[in-house]
Parts: sequence; structure tokens; C-alpha cells
Amino acid sequence: MVQRRYGGLIEPERHFEKLRPYREMLIRMAGEYAPTSWQYAELHKPVLALDAAAEAVCKRPRFYATPHHTAGAIQPPVDRWGPKSDD
Repeated sequence: MVQRRYGGLIEPERHFEKLRPYREMLIRMAGEYAPTSWQYAELHKPVLALDAAAEAVCKRPRFYATPHHTAGAIQPPVDRWGPKSDD
């Protein structure tokens, strides 16, 4: 069997940025339906898949999020008791 090595995409961010208009169009199309409808759910499936793929390949959480989306992001809780000692 031949051993293969895959290096991955060169500049994956550039490739995923090209898909941004497609993602936005799907979101706009879904907005024409009630959030509880099956059409809305079906139009959001490729959006969720694209988000997951961009995050995995680019290794950047919330790749498609804008500063507006992340302004009120929930921060992880702070440990009020401080670091644990190894006594």
C-alpha cells in the first residue's frame, strides 16, 4: 500500500470567505419562513454545516461571526476560589 500525506488547504480562510455570500443568501432565504417551519430548518442545515467545516479547517471558532456577533459573547466562568493547590 502506498503511504500518502495530505497537507490540507493552502489559505483555507480565503476559500471559506468565498462561500460567505452563499451562506448569507441561505440565511436570508430562511428568514422568509417561520422559525418553526421545516423549510427554515432545511435552509439552516447547510449554514450549520458550513460553520462547522470552517471552524474545523481554519481552526478558528465562529469563523463567520462578525464583531457585532461576538460583542456580547459569554465568557467562561471565573473560578472564584482561585487555582487549586497540590497540598
